[in-house]
Amino acid sequence: MAVRLLWGDPLRKADAPWFCVPAAVAEIAFDCLASIASGPSGARQPNLESVRSPFRLGSRSGRNERAMRATVGILAVTLGLLLLVNGAWMLSMPDDWFAANRIVWRTGPVNDHFIRDVGWTYAFCGTLCLRGAVQTAGRSYALGTAAIWLGGHAVIHLGEVTSGVCSASDFWRESPFVWGPPLIIAVALVMHYRLMRREWAA
Repeated sequence: MAVRLLWGDPLRKADAPWFCVPAAVAEIAFDCLASIASGPSGARQPNLESVRSPFRLGSRSGRNERAMRATVGILAVTLGLLLLVNGAWMLSMPDDWFAANRIVWRTGPVNDHFIRDVGWTYAFCGTLCLRGAVQTAGRSYALGTAAIWLGGHAVIHLGEVTSGVCSASDFWRESPFVWGPPLIIAVALVMHYRLMRREWAA
């Protein structure tokens, strides 16, 4: 009962995976690798566990499914809380936030209005992650919407490096904070997509 309250109702087919296209592409890549490794027809088949997708549910499907579902929830809750706290900090104390984050000093003098705008977006993305963590129905939409903004934000930073706006050293210093959140959501979406695939096949 506690698990059901925490993770919501079972996955529903209405929870469309259109935000999970990267997950589908990754799965196709793993399948292709497995086919290549299997060799010609009639040949001795090697153990393909090493080249299978790490998100496959395997023979112990029940236990693996519970573990994957819990992992998705943990990733979403952790990231959601971090984003929400960072957003609240930016909204309530923009000057202190700017002073504490030296990596943003290269962008120019402090701008309270702009920091609050970005802080609101971070808080919104954090709320979406928390919503996706506690309710399975609509999880793709909640996490995917947050991933769109966080991923776009990361791409903008990458563009600044390629255009010479910031140096490579600046890029690497910012990477854990800029690329970490979208990558965490990407992992959660891949695992969620695998769970939906299994639910639909049942």
